[in-house]
Amino acid sequence: MVLYCAIRLLRDRRRPLTPTAMLVMGLPVLGLSIAAMDASSPGAGLGGLGRYLQIFVLVPAAVVLLIRDRRDFRVLAWSFVALAVWQGAIGVKQYVTATGASYQGEDIRAVGTFGPTDVMGMATVVSFGLICALALALGRNDARQRAVATASAFSLLLPSPSPSAAARGSRRPRPARCSWPWRACAAP
Repeated sequence: MVLYCAIRLLRDRRRPLTPTAMLVMGLPVLGLSIAAMDASSPGAGLGGLGRYLQIFVLVPAAVVLLIRDRRDFRVLAWSFVALAVWQGAIGVKQYVTATGASYQGEDIRAVGTFGPTDVMGMATVVSFGLICALALALGRNDARQRAVATASAFSLLLPSPSPSAAARGSRRPRPARCSWPWRACAAP
């Protein structure tokens, strides 16, 4: 999306951002660059700089530049909803089948396709999708689109309070191990 936006801007030879908008997009670049200089290694600094520039500058700027009207915004919102439903379904399956990331010794943490090192990735996508589904359900759409958006919002309520977070209260505590067999063990 960022590459397409850059090619389109170069092809059209126009500058759609105002100087104020360029300053707003430039400040995070400056702050992230300074933070990257203090990284433990140059490779880690450049990798993190690229990741955070993508998340906080490049993708938001491309979205702002590519959305021209309500129809474009609606397409973007539905894509967030679809991605959230897909990630949420994978996360619920991971929790139910115990194939997710490890949490307190059990493979129940719902992470979607993000993997065990990014435990908040799925929750972020599902929450964005839930917000977009609610906006579409409350917006000026036809009755069919409002019904689908409402059903999507309700379906995203299941994975939104990450099943792995609820797992702590739903599982029975493990029995305490005693080092002395003749003493009574207190519950952990």
